[in-house]
Amino acid sequence: MVAQDKLNDLIDFQKEVLGRGLLASLIWTSTDGQLLINFNSTPQASSLFNQITQVLLSAMQGSEMPKLGRYYVIDMADDALGIVIVMGEFQWGMIIDKTRTALGLFLNMAMPELINAFKEAVA
Repeated sequence: MVAQDKLNDLIDFQKEVLGRGLLASLIWTSTDGQLLINFNSTPQASSLFNQITQVLLSAMQGSEMPKLGRYYVIDMADDALGIVIVMGEFQWGMIIDKTRTALGLFLNMAMPELINAFKEAVA
C-alpha cells in the first residue's frame, strides 16, 4: 500500500502547481475504487471516475483504436475539467477550473511533472 504521507505530498505539490485552479483532487485504487486521499471532493467521485476508467479501458481494448494513454480529460459544466491519471493499481483524479488554469501550460508542463511524481509515489 502507498504511504499516506507520499499521497499528501502529491496533493500539496498539485496545490502549488495549480493554486486556485485546483477545485478537487482524489486518489483511489483501480481494483475497487477505494478512496485513499481526498481534497475537496465527494467520496463518491472515486467510484464514479473508476467506473468511467473501466468503461474506457474495456471499450478501447476491443477496438482498433490506440489504447488509453497515461490520462484522460473530461470537459465538465461550470468551466470545470476532469482529468484522471491512470497508473496501474492507482488512479489520480482532479477537477480544475478552466478559467483559472493556463491549460496549454498545464497539459504540456505540469502534467508530466504530476505524472512523474505520482509514478514515484506509487512505486
